Amino acid sequence: MHNVGNSTDNNEIVEIMEPRVHQPGLKKLESTINVTVPGMYAVHFTAFDRAGNFMSARGLLLYDNNELIELGRGTIEIFNCCYALQQTLFTGIVKFDIAHDVYGPSNKSTSPFTFVSDVYAELALQNVAWDDGDKLIVTIRAYDLLENYRDEIVTVYKDATPPMISNLWLTKGDRINISVHSVEEFNDMVIEWDAFDYHSGISHLNWRLYDNFTGSDIIHGEIDLPGQGKTESLKECEEKYVDNMRGPACYCTHYTGCYHKHFHIEPHVAVGNETGNGIVHNRSMGVHESDYFIDLNVTNMATLTTLKTIKITVDITPPEPGHVHDGIHGFPEIDYQQDLRLDAYWEGFFDHESGVAFYQYEFATTCLNKEDFKNKNMAIVAYNRAYEMSKPVCSDGVTITTTVPSVKNVVVMNAVTEPRLIKDSEDNEWYLDRYVNRHSLTNISDVCKFSDPMIEDINLIPITPGLILNITWMSGVDALLIDDYEVGFSSTTGSLEPDILSFQSSKHHTQMLINHFGVPEGKLFYIIIKSISKSNVIGIQSVGPYIMDTSPPLFIGASIQVNLSGSFLVANWSTASFIDVDDPYQLRYAYAIGHNPYSTDARQYSPIEQTGPCKSSSKYMCTAIDISKLNWKLHANSVYYVTIKATNLAGLSVTKTSIPYRHNTLFPTKGTVIDVPAKSNISANAPIKDIEDIDYTDITDRLVIRWNNFRHPHLNITYSACVGSSIGSCDSSTKRNIDHNINVYMFAGLSLSYFEDTRPQCEAEREFQISTSSLHAYFDIPENYFQYMTHAFWIIEEKFLIGDFWHTFNGMESYFIALHPELNLTSIDNILTPGRTYRLSVTFCADDVCFPSLKTSGVTIIPNKPVTGSISIDYTNHTETEDKIKITFAYMFDPDIFDDVEARSVVDNYEYTLMDESKGAYHNWLKVSNISAVNDSHAECTVYLSGQMDFSKCRMFALRGYNKAGVWQTTFADIKQCNVYDNNQIIIPKIVVDAVGEQQLNGR
Repeated sequence: MHNVGNSTDNNEIVEIMEPRVHQPGLKKLESTINVTVPGMYAVHFTAFDRAGNFMSARGLLLYDNNELIELGRGTIEIFNCCYALQQTLFTGIVKFDIAHDVYGPSNKSTSPFTFVSDVYAELALQNVAWDDGDKLIVTIRAYDLLENYRDEIVTVYKDATPPMISNLWLTKGDRINISVHSVEEFNDMVIEWDAFDYHSGISHLNWRLYDNFTGSDIIHGEIDLPGQGKTESLKECEEKYVDNMRGPACYCTHYTGCYHKHFHIEPHVAVGNETGNGIVHNRSMGVHESDYFIDLNVTNMATLTTLKTIKITVDITPPEPGHVHDGIHGFPEIDYQQDLRLDAYWEGFFDHESGVAFYQYEFATTCLNKEDFKNKNMAIVAYNRAYEMSKPVCSDGVTITTTVPSVKNVVVMNAVTEPRLIKDSEDNEWYLDRYVNRHSLTNISDVCKFSDPMIEDINLIPITPGLILNITWMSGVDALLIDDYEVGFSSTTGSLEPDILSFQSSKHHTQMLINHFGVPEGKLFYIIIKSISKSNVIGIQSVGPYIMDTSPPLFIGASIQVNLSGSFLVANWSTASFIDVDDPYQLRYAYAIGHNPYSTDARQYSPIEQTGPCKSSSKYMCTAIDISKLNWKLHANSVYYVTIKATNLAGLSVTKTSIPYRHNTLFPTKGTVIDVPAKSNISANAPIKDIEDIDYTDITDRLVIRWNNFRHPHLNITYSACVGSSIGSCDSSTKRNIDHNINVYMFAGLSLSYFEDTRPQCEAEREFQISTSSLHAYFDIPENYFQYMTHAFWIIEEKFLIGDFWHTFNGMESYFIALHPELNLTSIDNILTPGRTYRLSVTFCADDVCFPSLKTSGVTIIPNKPVTGSISIDYTNHTETEDKIKITFAYMFDPDIFDDVEARSVVDNYEYTLMDESKGAYHNWLKVSNISAVNDSHAECTVYLSGQMDFSKCRMFALRGYNKAGVWQTTFADIKQCNVYDNNQIIIPKIVVDAVGEQQLNGR
């Protein structure tokens, strides 16, 4: 074998001859030659016969162990070749295949590899169906002689349509689509447009500003701009242009990335060598009322271009202002109205150069200026097409009164009422004096108040008689909006047509004088005040009711009783004795004392004094006069009269004298009273003997008493007697009046009780309960309190989760309850929250006076079962006679109580028993007594059992915990682990078999 091609001579391949290999005695027609270096080889084969004759042959071999096909290495030039080849340049490539794929939004079409017939042409034609925006990938595969190949890929994008231009205009702030420039400086204008190409994107742009006054273009400015692309995703594009004047306006092509289509240009004046990059510095000023042009040329990535031109005009003068009027065109101008619809019209606005483009208006409380228009608070202005505004023009204004007019602080002279504390709807407290004038109260304490403020309306206001009724008021709205007031009297509130005195005008004044002949006497009436605004809105208010009180009170009772109680002369009468049908308020009472009826010689009229033994009630009234403090002492055995004068708020009064009272200061002498046997037959005049007095009796239906030695020097003595269970009480028999000539009396029909201790034993108060709907409480009222207490109010209070603070439960109102010596309260149908604490609060009252509230200690609601935790058993110490089990368990706790410590403390009682897996108890539940704490959450105890425990069954320890309301929960633990399934089984059941025959004692 010879290596061919390692050297050349005259552009010819020269063989490098190597030593021949002689192999005699070949029996096979083959031989193996090892080649290691790539190249062209020639094999010379010579065959010899025995005579030495030979014949030679040659074969060429190309050895190529390199699979790499290179690009751009040129060709091999051939100088001497056969004529038929007709090629002198070779690349080493013997075959080409070509394929292509078209991609749009998806893979649209595919062409497999196709053989190229002319390998030397290096050219192939293929029919491709694709659209704008599609991508074509062409793959060319080249093969060498040994079938090694290499692919070359070419990517082509199609875009046969030019880019789009829209919204090319001048802008001014939020104003768009402007074609008139408002100043002469070109660098002050703002140009905006949208340029986009959804197929290939925008490559670059160019705009220029020029005029054509002379017939040829004079350039005023020119700028080249990039296409606002170079982003790979829509999100990246929006983040890049987020600060754009009008926000991001991005779009994405299929293959060339994402672009921002909105362009915002504020050109600057180019200086120095910046020609073509801004406004030309010596041509930066426009001429008023002249036209200019802007060309915009946009080129896409396929080098296709679009040109768009707009014309702009320079107009630097604003429109001329006109006139503005309130109201509807063709009707008189208005100044006040109540309709919420506002009407206005204008005229006379014009612009010489570009005309009026539009108007802007705004209704405001003041005439606006230009600064207000910048802030969107506009009256009426005209804009030309350069968006320059005229001077603001305002009407003289119209007042809109949609609120109904009203009055306040109405004062009626000579009107009177009972002084009191009142509270308005805003919880402001006032003092209302006698003449219905209120006075503001500030920084007052409860100690200073003589009563709680009233919040109810005043039912009636009397008016004292007079010649003129003077009514004054204040406007509840701006007085400038009021046109007039009218006042009338009506028998009903809110009347639109007063039936007593028709409406009369006050002539715009806030005061009205009405002759007393127009005021009804003794008849309820309301003062109706009509407020009329200048926009003819009417507001009607009623004040009252009032009554012209001309009639004094009346005495319709039987008499006024007088008696002496201790050092007090007491006069009393029924509360219904004095009445005044025209005056609902309490009458004012005064008393006088004289020797004759209605006389005042012993004591002039003074306010009644409810002191000493005098205690008025809802049925009776009284006055007590301390005779020791009178200027003149009352003479013994003399007759006196107490005269009571009742006066109403209008100052009218009536007097009534009492029955005659004879003043005797001597009391009867004390006699003797004894109990005598009910069966004794005693004469009324028989003398009293000590032996007759008894201290015990077994008779329960009657009781007999005797008395004597009660005497008075001037008067007959009458007696009254009763039976009671204690001194001074009459609870067994009512008081009986007995004539003066009798000294023995028997009480019959009694039901006396045998002596026993009937004081009730109170149960311990309950601190916990399971009911979530009811609360119960009881109160014992001492007898000396019960005499003057009349009623009580109660509410439920709820304790806050933290601290000792309470609030009214669900904002409930107080409930009234009548009193009994033993008061039981039950509140049902409540919704009480588990874990919360509640109590009852009771306020006892004596008529209008109420005492500080009494409160129960509270009860906590714990209806749910306690929550159990872990439990473990230590069964290691046991003998034949005694077993000891040590139990460690987590404290049970209430699931509803907020505080952990308190939740564990309510479960304070534990019991235990032993059982097997059937849960049958081996003995009664026993109390766990030796519990000791392990930590805050766990405890331990020890249980001793007699004998040794049998574990032929699964034995379990059951622990039951009770909360303080008696609700319990049980937890279980295996004493030894029951569920073991390997050879370490602890529970070994006993085996029982059936057998026949006699029992053998040897156990076999």
